[in-house]
Amino acid sequence: MLFFVYITLDTFGEHMNKPPNHRSVNLKIIISLGIFYILIGYNSTTLAESPPLSGPMGKFQLTRIDQPNIKVTNTVSWEDTNGKKVSLADFKGKVVFLNFWATWCSPCIRELPSIERLQNKFSKKDFAVIAISLDRGGKKVASRLLKRLQLGKLTLYIDKESKSAKKLGVKYMPTTIIFDRKNRELGKLQGGVEWDSKNAVALIKYFINNPTYLDTKRGIK
Repeated sequence: MLFFVYITLDTFGEHMNKPPNHRSVNLKIIISLGIFYILIGYNSTTLAESPPLSGPMGKFQLTRIDQPNIKVTNTVSWEDTNGKKVSLADFKGKVVFLNFWATWCSPCIRELPSIERLQNKFSKKDFAVIAISLDRGGKKVASRLLKRLQLGKLTLYIDKESKSAKKLGVKYMPTTIIFDRKNRELGKLQGGVEWDSKNAVALIKYFINNPTYLDTKRGIK
């Protein structure tokens, strides 16, 4: 932009030394170029402020600004391996990565290792991974798979009746939903991906570093 201003002022000086009949034409060109570069600068800034949805994250569906429903998400609950009730409220203050999976779902099994690796890339103060098994066999079936995959750092959560998935409108497996620090839904991705890819990491970093994303209405209108 500074380069443009320099060129414009220099051109304007030359423009004033030309005959009157040429001045109006040149001035129109200068003004048009100015508007063009301003628009380019505006669009670049807008894109930089938006969540990075490139590569596999192109499938990530941003939640519309008018859709986040705190009442619904606060009633969603599941259990830990000790049978204790857990909810999103227990993770308030963190960006939450909520993943629904099952042992009978091949894409789920393929992406689980990448979810644990993603978890290891961020501080527990800012980011929480919640992997909920929807297996009807519960803890016994799900823990056996995690052990086979050697996923010792991935905390197991259980929802044998799929109540939490139903309340959140999950229709496909796997489905991952991301919530902001106030438990508001940011968006979701249906299907399996490599969650520790640079594109996925960039998206999580964006949500961690932009806690007011929904407040400033930068999502889809």
